[in-house]
Amino acid sequence: MRDLPQIGDIVYLKANPAVKMTVEKCTYTRNAAMVTCSVPDPITGLMESQEFNSVLLEKETPEGPASAMREPTMFRQIFSFDGRIRRLEFGCIFVIYWIFYGVVIGFVDAQPLLGFAFIPMLWLIIAASCKRCHDTGRSGWWQLVPLFFFWLLFEDGQRGPNEYGPNPKGI
Repeated sequence: MRDLPQIGDIVYLKANPAVKMTVEKCTYTRNAAMVTCSVPDPITGLMESQEFNSVLLEKETPEGPASAMREPTMFRQIFSFDGRIRRLEFGCIFVIYWIFYGVVIGFVDAQPLLGFAFIPMLWLIIAASCKRCHDTGRSGWWQLVPLFFFWLLFEDGQRGPNEYGPNPKGI
């Protein structure tokens, strides 16, 4: 059973660690809790009460939200289209792709079936480009724009979390 929030704890939404909330009331079940928190209204700035499942929350640590202390995510779920990646990971994936391409192209004449090895590598490149688009706050479809790849290499990602996930730099 994980550490459930208590009244008075400072918690964050896992999806948006920028919003700090104070726990007002807890209703415990077997391994979770329904938590009522004071949340600042984004327009008026006044505090209002909202109810959350504790699975969606994480407690504040002395260093800030627990999500900020997660271990690095470089090269995790590299075939997934979800989330965001940094420019460094994006560039490394492209270097790996071109090295793989150079090695495989030399053997394709001798082993024609080796050409099928390009399918997962193509998937990898498309997924990495999609996640890099997400880091800049754009849909993955933007990678279809000619030469947009170069823009992705040099544009910095959006600060803080966006609709595609938390900032991979942790800022």
